[in-house]
Amino acid sequence: MKFLIISSAFLISILLGFFPRIEKPKPFLWKCLAIITMIIAILINILPPTATNLENAKVISSKIFNHPINAALRLGNEASFFDETNKIWVYSVQSKEKSKNLFKLYSKEALELKSGSEYIVKLKYEESQNAFVFRSIISENPIFSIPYLPQLEERIKIMNFHVPLAWLTVLAYLISMIYSIQYLRKQDFSSDIKASSSAYLGTIFCILATLTGAVWAKYNWGSYWNWDPRQSSIFVLLLIYFAYFVLRSSIENDSTKAKLSAVYSIIAFITVPFLVFILPRVASGLHPGSSSEDALGPLLATKSDMLNPTMQIGFGISIIAFSMLYFWLLNLQIRAKSVVGNQESGSGN
Repeated sequence: MKFLIISSAFLISILLGFFPRIEKPKPFLWKCLAIITMIIAILINILPPTATNLENAKVISSKIFNHPINAALRLGNEASFFDETNKIWVYSVQSKEKSKNLFKLYSKEALELKSGSEYIVKLKYEESQNAFVFRSIISENPIFSIPYLPQLEERIKIMNFHVPLAWLTVLAYLISMIYSIQYLRKQDFSSDIKASSSAYLGTIFCILATLTGAVWAKYNWGSYWNWDPRQSSIFVLLLIYFAYFVLRSSIENDSTKAKLSAVYSIIAFITVPFLVFILPRVASGLHPGSSSEDALGPLLATKSDMLNPTMQIGFGISIIAFSMLYFWLLNLQIRAKSVVGNQESGSGN
């Protein structure tokens, strides 16, 4: 299911991006779809609460982190009662997934928990009482929830923004290389405009991916920059494409600029698969997908508790939304540069 959602999102992104043509103005309905998709992507990746099951909550809250966490639960078959001795309410609860394991939930106040309803509750497991202690109700009958991971907690949500940005970096540089090849074949300056515009946007998305990755690193690895193989490779990639723009800005002759830029773009993209996909996976590092753990990472691994259906759908929608944003910006950039080029040609004549 995960691979179907991800591959479908990639395919839909490409088809929508090149419709009607990459240099043609986008239709009004296309723009509306792009805006709506982006809004949905933001909402579905930010609003749902994080939650784990009670079995994991018992281990995480008592042995890994000594603080309350979110857990999904439902009332068990046993009736709740008030413990007169300890002056607490006692509830029999079980995991949302209809697990047969029953746990006791203690609360100082009566809870309005309905039998058959599902809840996400902030609680903490107390070894001394052999029960969960209630803190607060987060959500009742939630439609969506996001997996709770001890190291990430709410910060897991950044993944569905960080990874699509990285995907767009690769896509933009790939399109830049394709149009660079096309320029060398046909000597058409419109191809040079498309290649340079895509490289420019790819670099912007690469910077955004680096920044979101730095935020992830700060709260999970202790500092914004750790020279992890993934961070090092993305830094080298940025230097390579910064040099591309330095090259373009240092040459005045348009024909020479276009030819040298095209050759550089082709050579530069050869490094992209190595720096983005190969090096971070063969080297040992902190980033998910390094050789020190599952080298496929959470997106490609066959088994991963980081991607429940909500995360998978949210990731797919984010891919489509950010891809449409890229193609929209690319379209505007190409048209703007084409107008400027035509004006300069007209004034030169």
